[in-house]
Parts: sequence; C-alpha cells; structure tokens
Amino acid sequence: MPRVTIVAPTYNASRFVQQCVESVLAQTFGDFELVVADDGSTDGTPDVVESYRDPRVRCLRLPHRGLRALAQTYNAALSAGTGDLVAVLEGDDYWPPDKLEVQVRGFDDPSVQLSWGAGLEVDLQGRTLKVSRHAPVDGVDRRFANGELFRSLLRSYTLSPSITVMARRAALDRIGGFRQDGSVHYVDLPTWLLLLARNPGVALYHGHLVGFWRRHPAQTTSRHGYSLVRERWRVIRDVVATLDDDARAAVGWTEALARENRTRWCIGAGRAALRAGRFDRARRLHLEALRRAPSVSLQLRALSGVAASTARLDLPGAWRRLRRRA
Repeated sequence: MPRVTIVAPTYNASRFVQQCVESVLAQTFGDFELVVADDGSTDGTPDVVESYRDPRVRCLRLPHRGLRALAQTYNAALSAGTGDLVAVLEGDDYWPPDKLEVQVRGFDDPSVQLSWGAGLEVDLQGRTLKVSRHAPVDGVDRRFANGELFRSLLRSYTLSPSITVMARRAALDRIGGFRQDGSVHYVDLPTWLLLLARNPGVALYHGHLVGFWRRHPAQTTSRHGYSLVRERWRVIRDVVATLDDDARAAVGWTEALARENRTRWCIGAGRAALRAGRFDRARRLHLEALRRAPSVSLQLRALSGVAASTARLDLPGAWRRLRRRA
C-alpha cells in the first residue's frame, strides 16, 4: 500500500498532462500512486498517461460526464487508490520535486487532518504570474484549528489552489469522499469545509512552494468565474445545513457570522457582476451588502461598489490592473 494516493482529474489536457505526470515521477518522496481519472477526453490525454510504464501510474478511462459529475470523477480516483494520505493534482498543473516530501512529514502528527502550502500561478508556457494569495513562501509552518480554518474559508479561499492540499483519507471517508454540495462547477470548497467541520484536529500550512497552478482560457475558473462567485454562498449555505448543532458550535458558526458571510458574498458577487458588465445587478448586490454590512470596512467596500455600478465602470478592476502594472 502506498503512503499517498494522488487524485488527478483530467479532461482534454494532452498539452499539459505529460508535465503533470513527470512532475509526480520526479518526486523525492517515492511512496505514492498516481490515479488519473479521465473524463472522456477526446484529445488523446489518456493515451499520454498510459504511455508511462511506471506501475505507480494508472489511468481510469471514464465516460464524459462534465462538471456536474466532478465529485464522481474525483471519487473514482479516490476509490481506486489505497494510500492513507490523499493529494490533489489536476492534469494541467504540476508540482515541484519536494512537494510530497514537505507535506507527508507533517502527518506524522496524528492531529493533522489537512495540510497545504504556497502555490505559484503560471501561464501556458509555465512563466510565473503570481504567488497565490494568503500563502507566504517564508519556510515557516503554521498550525490552525480546523474551526479557525473553516471560518477563514468563509471569508476568502485560503486553500487556493487545491493542488497544494493534502488530507487524510480517513477524514475524507468520514464525509463520504469528495463533495459538490451547492456547486455545479467545483468540489474543493465544499469538500474542505465539510472535512474541517466533521473532523476534530488541526490543519498545517507549509510556507513552502508546493504547486504550480496553470491559468489558461479553457479552465473552469476562466470560463465560469462569474458563476463560481455566485455559487459560493450556495456552497456555504448547503454545507452548514448538513451540520448538526454540535458541529456548528465546533466551527464557531453564529448568526453574526452568517450575516457577515452573506455581506461578503454580495460584495464578491457584485464585483464579479462589475467585471462582467452587469451593472444593474452589481448595484443591487452592493446595495444589499450595504444594508447588511456589520462593520465600517464592509460598508466602505459596499459603497465603493455602489458608486462604481452607478457610474457603470469597473473601478475596482481598473485599480487592480493598475496595481499589477505597478
């Protein structure tokens, strides 16, 4: 039995999957199995994977089911593996050679249920775009109570990108494997929220680069960015609905937190509407956020959104672009 099962969903990733597989085979920690779950690719992706003769690499050829069955694709790979640790790597992304070595040793502590680290965003050619937010590359490990990380995920997606995440199989099994509650487009947020809520223990952050996340026009986050933001509230609503009172208390869920989270969702969805040129919807969302905002800082963010949507200009987006150029 290998120590780590690597769950690798793919769809039409023939351009990138070779680099993905070879980044796994180059790992300094070799006790792993790579299970590629191919969602009916039509570009020869599974042929590329099956060309590798290393017995640690397997490819599951699945019928094409699309994003609505994404959790089923992940769980097919999970069920085919036997490792007591589970790492995620999508077919268009890749890892540095010491990724597994860095993270596996953290699970020597039995209280650790999940770990993650810094991810570097790269373009089609692998050129650096930026380091993912909230992920300093400073060599320092940080521990978080599961409830603390759960509340952090309500405010922003701290675990992005998911290719940096590793979890205990037992913790995933307790929630029925990968989940897609409230979402059509992704499994990471609902899965990690449920895992944190239903498993006592801690999460470990490694201040180390452990993944390269490729940005390109064909990926889900590029094609469905607006929908992803809209789904965020549904995911959190549906996840919380599955929790009993004890689990809600364990993660610190309160009515005040629910109000704050709804306000942040309105602001995030409003900004997504601004980027999409849906100014009337952006104004309605920011006005709702202004009515609900429990703090001055959130009120100011909502006000800026009201002003931008009234002027029919994506002012926050222009400011972000200016900062990037600087």
